[in-house]
Amino acid sequence: QVKPVFFEDPSNTADYNVYVSTKAGQSAMKDGGRHSEAIHGDVTFDEDRLLLSWKSASSLPSVPVLKHCELDFFWCERTPDQNIPGPFVALTNPATLQLRDGLHARRFQQCNRENF
Repeated sequence: QVKPVFFEDPSNTADYNVYVSTKAGQSAMKDGGRHSEAIHGDVTFDEDRLLLSWKSASSLPSVPVLKHCELDFFWCERTPDQNIPGPFVALTNPATLQLRDGLHARRFQQCNRENF
């Protein structure tokens, strides 16, 4: 059974997360992690074309690479000097990602940065 995250729970030790609010004037909820951030952004998803678009007034912070999470959704390597929270290393600002390319990259287990 899926349970919601309770940010007030002291056992929640999440850190290095980015929480995005898409509503103007409303802050995103945030965990108690020292390095976590709450930002505003515009996110759209075209489910027919599998396109994810992202735009924010804030850049995403650099975060440490986690053990066993060295590759992103597109099979691109995460490096200490170029790693952001989430599944997409190439999520620049603004960005539109073709998620179908990530599915193709998984099949062949190779990074495809052509469409970033």
